[in-house]
Parts: sequence; C-alpha cells; structure tokens
Amino acid sequence: MKKTFIFGLFFLLVGCTSNPPSSFNEEQNTANENEQTQSRLLGDMPLPPGSVIKKDSLILGSGTAWTGRLSIGSTSTPMQSYVFFRDEFPKQSWTLVSSITSKKSVLVFLKNDRSVTIEIEDASFGLKGEKAAILLTVAPKPSK
Repeated sequence: MKKTFIFGLFFLLVGCTSNPPSSFNEEQNTANENEQTQSRLLGDMPLPPGSVIKKDSLILGSGTAWTGRLSIGSTSTPMQSYVFFRDEFPKQSWTLVSSITSKKSVLVFLKNDRSVTIEIEDASFGLKGEKAAILLTVAPKPSK
C-alpha cells in the first residue's frame, strides 16, 4: 500500500513538471509577443531587457493613459535597471524630477499630466534568474 502511494505520488510530481520550449524560435516568438504586449499596455514606458510583468500588477487602462502598479522581475541587476530607467525614460520625453540610489533605489518622472515612481531593489532570491525587483507606480500628476 505504501509503495503504491509513493509510486503514484512520484508519477503525479513528474507529470506536473513543465518541459522547456522545444526550439529557439518558440522562445524568440514568446519574447516578441512579450514586447508587443508591453508596448500595447505600457505605451511610452520602456522596460529593461529580460523583464517579466508579474501577476500582482494592477494596470488600469493601456497605452499612454494607463495608471496603476506594475510589478516586474528583471534579469538586469538593480544598478543596471536604475541606469536603464534613468537613461531611457527621458528619450520618451519623461522628465526626471527626483532620484536616489540606495539599497532600494527610487526614480520619479513626470510627463504631461502623469507621474511615475520607480522603485528598484535586489531580488537575489527571485525566480528564473531575476536579479532586480521593480515596482512602477503610475498616477495622474498632482495638481498645484
């Protein structure tokens, strides 16, 4: 009875494992689909290469009008991610208004009637090689 239970449990666990993509083309298609989805959802907010949007994100709207919270895992280091946002967001006409580099780095950008706060920290225990945990919070710009 115990052997049958252990044997059945073994097959259940083996059956739950996922197989890696069978070809490079499938991986490339998935990467392209991710980029297209990110572009549709996020509009003018580029993400570091190798970024993955996590399920605990809350995106209201799409394109250049979305608001909410975007949780990202990145294969870039926290410093590489910081430099990416610092350099790439201004190319999309975002203005850097505040930044700090520390254990948890923060950048704040403004564009038209929106603001984005980007928080970056180490994710050394992240899944699938994630090195940085990034949180983007996007909201209408506070009125004066």
